[in-house]
Order: sequence, then structure tokens, then C-alpha cells
Amino acid sequence: MTIPALSGFDNSIELRTCLRDLVGLLGLPALWSGREPQATVRLLSETLAEILSLDACCVTTFLLQEKPLRFLYANGKAVDTAEATDWLPFTGEPINGHQELRVTREATPCGELRVARFSLGYYGHTGQITVGSVRNDFPKPTELVLLRSAASLAASGLRTALLTHEREKALRVKDEFLAMLGHELRNPLAPIVAALELMKMKAAGALTAEQTIIERQVGHLTGLVDDLLDVTRITTSKIELKHEFVELRSIVAAAIETALPLIERRQHRLSCEVPDSGLLIKGDARRLAQVVSNLLINAAKYTEPGGRIVIVGSRDADKVSLKIKDNGIGIEPALLPHIFDLFQQGAVSIDRSRGGLGIGLCVVKSLVTTHGGTVTAETGGAGLGSTFTVTLPLAQDDGGTNKEKETSAEILVERAERILVVDDNRDAADIMGELLRALGHEVYVQYTPLGALSLCEKVHPTVVILDIGLPGINGYELAGMLRLRFKGMSPRIIAVSGYGQPQDRARSYDAGIEIHLTKPIAIDVLVSHLHGSASGQHVPINV
Repeated sequence: MTIPALSGFDNSIELRTCLRDLVGLLGLPALWSGREPQATVRLLSETLAEILSLDACCVTTFLLQEKPLRFLYANGKAVDTAEATDWLPFTGEPINGHQELRVTREATPCGELRVARFSLGYYGHTGQITVGSVRNDFPKPTELVLLRSAASLAASGLRTALLTHEREKALRVKDEFLAMLGHELRNPLAPIVAALELMKMKAAGALTAEQTIIERQVGHLTGLVDDLLDVTRITTSKIELKHEFVELRSIVAAAIETALPLIERRQHRLSCEVPDSGLLIKGDARRLAQVVSNLLINAAKYTEPGGRIVIVGSRDADKVSLKIKDNGIGIEPALLPHIFDLFQQGAVSIDRSRGGLGIGLCVVKSLVTTHGGTVTAETGGAGLGSTFTVTLPLAQDDGGTNKEKETSAEILVERAERILVVDDNRDAADIMGELLRALGHEVYVQYTPLGALSLCEKVHPTVVILDIGLPGINGYELAGMLRLRFKGMSPRIIAVSGYGQPQDRARSYDAGIEIHLTKPIAIDVLVSHLHGSASGQHVPINV
């Protein structure tokens, strides 16, 4: 390929050299977002100085940290601008305004240099590049092309790095906010659930119609909180799955139990065509039931009252297929490609019967993908209903299929414990204490960590159930104090907390807490862990 002669370039060889160097610099913006700010600024300074044989090159940016970041490369080595005050006039003040290039002669520690300054972006808000050479013909036209291109590329790279930094910061803030939101929402839910359990026990398992409504709505609110927090955990692959062999029918049965109150309230007809056996899956039964219940709830919401929902399970070669069909409002064509995206939802009715957070289908896709499967959505158009199809790998029964878990309908106390409940939420602590007493345990309640430590010295509890977000001394610290104070005779410690992120559970394990449960907790679940501890069984931390 012949490069035509261009005005301003000495010859085609010099042009080729310039273009080659520019191609090298084109890769720089991709490096900005993946490196430390100091490393990227250093890279640009050294690259320019080496390519153009500059006697000095300084890059200054105002974007990547609170104070201006500056790197000076002179006489083939880095110069500490914080100490080399003689170089301050060379680094200069930021360029004010997008002005034409002006070359000046300035005195520097390297001698008198011809100095040129280039703005990184418009109006110098991003920063600038300052270059200097002892040559009288500096800068040549080819050097000007290179320097202007480098300034433009660096400005683009800086903006990329800034956006990446802000995005990562926003994600951290979002995760922290969601964790705090989950804690604040779960705290008031815990005493409500415990109070309902106590009512049920006193009424021999029967609840009034009003209490049943409260129980159902609390369960719905708890599910919304879990879904909200699941978005972060699932989409960032921070969720732990408990794999076991399970029949599709049992997963569907659990899902129907969750979604049935809404289906009945909207008077839908539900039919289930899933065989009792032959559709074996290896996965997390609870999470897979969450997938199906989310799809059923979605179908119930977007189907007019009195509609029809059909669940069909089948086998196709080495795959298990589950279809959930409805004759509802269908999916808008424009929405269909984005139906599994976060915060996407169809038209919301005035009475909010179709409302929600727009995260259920995102959770569905993430969980199905994590299990090695796929989920798709189809629609015949507006008013013609929708079909969601979940496909999962068929598992081979090796004879070690999990046995059915024993029912926890009857709550029996195998061994009375001396329990200390510690929670600064008085309602939660009191109702938990009353509930455990009704089960035959000896229970003491404290609202402060110091009060709990003092009481432990007197009553020597066998089990301590504590909240994590305690005032002054948090639950992790209190657990450590109890372990240290009682040493080999320390009580078993169970955390019942609104904090339920993986890092919270890990901190509990490090603090010596045997079990970390997330509020609100059903009493049968708590009792099962009390029994497990009483019999000396080790209970996994990721319950």
C-alpha cells in the first residue's frame, strides 16, 4: 500500500512511523478502566516520552481521585512532583478554555525547553498533557498529530475509567442499601410471624380469618424482601445452592402451595399435569420451587379473574420441561425481548393487582441458568395468554435419591433448654421468649449486650439466641465475648438476624456462631435447629 504525500510531513517513512505509533496508542483507552489511576497516568507519560524522545512529559488529570493526579517523566525516569518543586512551573496551571496550541520556551531543571500543552477534553476540566524538548524544531507536524491524538484518546480513556469507577461505587452502595433495607424490613416482620405462631399454638393450630389474612400477607411481604435481596446475590453469583435429587412433581407442589392464595383470590382454575415420578432433577429444591412459584404468581397477576392456568411437565430426551400456560392479557411484542430483564414488568393496573417490583422474572432466569437450564416466554399476542417454558437437565437416579424430609407439622420438644434471647427490638425479644416458653423451654430475655453478659453469669444458658444489629456491642462481638468468658463451657449460639447476606453468615461463622438464621423465622425451623444442636449435630452455616 502506498501512502500519499501529505503537506506537513517530512516524508512517507515519517508518516508511517507516526501512524504506527498512533495505532499503538489506540489501545490505551481500553487500559484505563482496568488499571489503577497512577498506573494509567504513568503509562501515558512514559509512552509519549519514549515515542517522541521527549526530555519531559507530564500528564495531569482531575477525574480519578479527589486531588489532582499528576505524573512527570523526565530524562528517562519518573520524577516525584510532590518533592520536585522546581518542576511546578513546567506542570503549570490547567488550561482555561479550549485554546489553540501555543508553544513557549521555559526554563526547567532539564534546561530551557520548548514546551507545548494539550487539553484532555474540552475546556481543560479533565486535565492536560505538558511536553517539552530541547530541539528547536519541536514540535514537528507529525508530533503535533500524535500529541493531539494522544490527548483525545487519553480524555476518552479517562471518561471510561471514571464511568467504570462510578458504576462500581454505585453497585457497592446499592448492595449496602439492599442489605440495610432487608435488615430494617425483616426486623418488624419477625415479631409478627412469632406472634402468629403463638396464636396458632394457643388455638390448637387454628387461626381466625383475620389472622389468616395477616399470615398470608406477611408471607407475601417476606417473599418480596427475599426477592429484592436475591437480585443482588443471584445476578452476582453469590448464592449457594444445595443440590439434591428431587422429582419435578414435589417442586411444583411446593410452588403451588406458595402461589395458591393469590390464585384462589383471583378465582383462577388451576390444573396440574405433572407425573408423580420420572422427571428427576438434581438441584436446590427450595430455589427451584421459587422459580415455579414466581411464574405461577406472574400468571395469576396477569390473568383476569376467573382465568385458567395450566402446568404441564414432560420429558424430552435428556431434558425435563415444565410449561406454565395462562389465558391472560399476554405480553406486548415490544416487552417480550426484555421480559427477563431487571425491573421490567407489563402494564400495572390501577388497583396494583398486577403490581410488583419487576424482579421476579429476573430471579427466575438467574436461578434457572445457575441450574444449567433455560427459560423462555411465548405469547399469542394481546389478550391471547402467555406460556413460560423452563427446561432443566434430567438427572439419573443412582439409587441414592434423597428421602422425603420428615414433616415439621408437629413441634415437639425433645429436650428443654435454658435459653437467653438477646434483641434490642423489645417486641421481637418478648414474643420470641413467650413462644419458646410455650414450647417448654426455660427462657430469659435481655435487650442489651451488657445485660446479656451479666445475666449469663447468673443463669448459665445452654443456648443464646441473639440479634446481630445490637447497640454498642454487635452480635458478632457479643458471641466472641461469650466464647472467651465461658471457654469450654460456652453456650451454643444461634443468630436470628435481619442481616442475611453471605458475608454476614461468614462473619457469624468466624465469631463462633453455630447457626445464622434470617428473620422472620418460622418456629418449626428454629426448633429443628435447637434439636439438631441438642443432639450434637453440626448445622451448616448457610441455612
